[in-house]
Amino acid sequence: MSETGASSVCHVCGHTNAMGSRFCAGCRTQLLPAAGSPLVARWRARARLRRTLVRAAAAVLALLVVTWAAVENIGLAHFLPDPASDLTSELQLGGWPTGGGSPLRANAMPEAATSLAGEVAWKADLGASPGGGPVVLEDVVYTGNVDGCMHAFSASDGAPLWDRCLGAPVSSTPSIAGHLIYFGMLDGRITALDRDDGSEVWTFRADAPVRSSPAVVDGVLYAGSSDRRLYALDALTGEERWSFATEGRITSGPAVNEQLVVVVSQDNLIHFIDRHTAKRWFDYETSLADGSAAIAGDSVYAADISGTVRRVRWENRQWPFEKSIRNIRRWMFRWGMLDELPPQKGVVWVRQERGESFTETPAVDSERAYAGTAGGTVFAYDKQTGDTVWQTHLGTSAATSPTVIGDEVVVGTQSGTIASVDAATGEIRWRIEPGGGAILGVAVGAGALYATGASGLLVEIR
Repeated sequence: MSETGASSVCHVCGHTNAMGSRFCAGCRTQLLPAAGSPLVARWRARARLRRTLVRAAAAVLALLVVTWAAVENIGLAHFLPDPASDLTSELQLGGWPTGGGSPLRANAMPEAATSLAGEVAWKADLGASPGGGPVVLEDVVYTGNVDGCMHAFSASDGAPLWDRCLGAPVSSTPSIAGHLIYFGMLDGRITALDRDDGSEVWTFRADAPVRSSPAVVDGVLYAGSSDRRLYALDALTGEERWSFATEGRITSGPAVNEQLVVVVSQDNLIHFIDRHTAKRWFDYETSLADGSAAIAGDSVYAADISGTVRRVRWENRQWPFEKSIRNIRRWMFRWGMLDELPPQKGVVWVRQERGESFTETPAVDSERAYAGTAGGTVFAYDKQTGDTVWQTHLGTSAATSPTVIGDEVVVGTQSGTIASVDAATGEIRWRIEPGGGAILGVAVGAGALYATGASGLLVEIR
């Protein structure tokens, strides 16, 4: 505003107004006070304060972002020395060194050239119920039992090679890496034995039973416990490198690739953890699941007891407040404020089989994903689209993960039968009952399948 005698001129329209007017009579714009007046001084002071506050808020926000980035991406693992070895459980023709065949838990050996005839070659007595499935490598089959003993048998004829009893039930499928065999125990121990003679190399103790089949990658062993933690141990020495807390018991084996450890816990979440930083990558909400997740390429495949199987891309990250925002959206959806709930991050496809409950871990090959149910049906899904390719009813609950061997899928059942299904058509090729009770796990060897039965039987099928 400019002043002329006892009047003031509007700075917008130029209308001359009487002195003391607050608004222009011509355009109703608020008139500015004269330069140098106390009011102008106060306005300028307030403007400076606002600019200072905005700059301070921007600096605080930048600091928070930098802090979050550091917390999320720089963890204890960054400051640890390298593992003492590069031991890894590697899937190879004629060998099945860990639950699911490899740390990816894909339950598939599609390169196997020999089709099985469904004939029992030999049986061996374990002396007690097995603690999990068998593993096989270099013509030796290993499995543990609830009497606390780990056994080694010749894969050629089932002859016992050695056994090592440790005083507490073996409660997981073992894993082999290099010269060591690892397994979990009901008293919370994770134990490593020399696989040549069964001598004890090291023991680590968690705070609750370990039913998780260990995964060994690049010198680090990963295993979950009922104490709700995922442990990363040095595979050669047993020294703890880090642990990751969840809200539920971990009873299945973690799946591991070059970037992540993916673990299913009983808090209805699939946890994606950066194995290089021990930091959360992201969580995917699911229902209660009995098996592990399986990694194939850029995706994770998982099935749960609600009859749902899904494919999720593992490369996604969870950003600050993203989980809270989704929870708010969920409540808005329940209250009718949103017409639909957006899908979770990373989801490629989801299929639900009404009235079914999936058991164990899906199998994944180059074309399809396979999953078995408590109702006795095996489903095959197109890996890319999730469309159902076929479904085959076995007549009894699937007790093991489907296992792909060449062009067939083998499934062990709760009633003690083992069935072979054509991977392309779902047609049952053969079905046998070895006689050892419910099948607890299978492993693929050189032209053979090895299975453990609940009554304490180890069997080779060719």
